[in-house]
Amino acid sequence: MNDENQPKVRFAGFTDPWEQRKAKEVFKSFSEKEHESYPVLSVTQDQGVVYRDNLDIDIKYDPATLSNYKVVHPYDFVISLRSFQGGFELSEILGISSPAYTIFNFISRENHNCYYWKFFFKTYKFIESLKKVTFGIRDGKSISFTEFSSLKLCFPSTYEEQKQIGELFNKIVDNLIAANQVKLDKLKEMKKWLMQNMFI
Repeated sequence: MNDENQPKVRFAGFTDPWEQRKAKEVFKSFSEKEHESYPVLSVTQDQGVVYRDNLDIDIKYDPATLSNYKVVHPYDFVISLRSFQGGFELSEILGISSPAYTIFNFISRENHNCYYWKFFFKTYKFIESLKKVTFGIRDGKSISFTEFSSLKLCFPSTYEEQKQIGELFNKIVDNLIAANQVKLDKLKEMKKWLMQNMFI
């Protein structure tokens, strides 16, 4: 089997090569602006997508412009501005976001696990590939869905393998880091190593 089509570390029982497709074959963007009184969301690097009112900082916005804000549903992805590390975030809450953000989700939701992709978008390889197609990001330019859609993405061909990888990082690694500060550095190193070796 071609080593380029499978990661160095895999769960037992999975041997099929990973798929490689352009992002536009996996994801679609959308802009839903019909909403009533949904709370305003903010996209942060350290906390992901959160309710703006829950942030300790006071972010000013004009309530009159809220009609232009986009609806974000649970398990939608949000592309925020001017950032690679925190540019792609998974929302687990319902609300509305700045019209400057891009909202996207799977073309075929039943074939993909959102938590797998949540962590895929944080991998070094993905961030480096994004840098190659995104220009002017440090000059205030946003990461566009058009640029992202041209990227080739590698991922497990089965939902079950995606799910197991997503659960590993979401439930085990992240929860351990949150619960056990004494072992924080070692757990971060383990997470870093796994993210380098469980994705392509």
